[in-house]
Amino acid sequence: MLDDIGVIEKIFPIMKEMKKIGKCKYHLVDAYTHSTLAFKFLKTDIKNFITLNGGIK
Repeated sequence: MLDDIGVIEKIFPIMKEMKKIGKCKYHLVDAYTHSTLAFKFLKTDIKNFITLNGGIK
């Protein structure tokens, strides 16, 4: 959402450069997209781990 309204680059200037890095014939997405997807999967994995292990102790 922050990216959609243009705020993310104000908070984290490196994000603008990450959008230009990586996408080529060897990589399917740029570094920014890769990072956001990795975070989404991590968030889901942590939530599932906590659920399967009965919560945080």
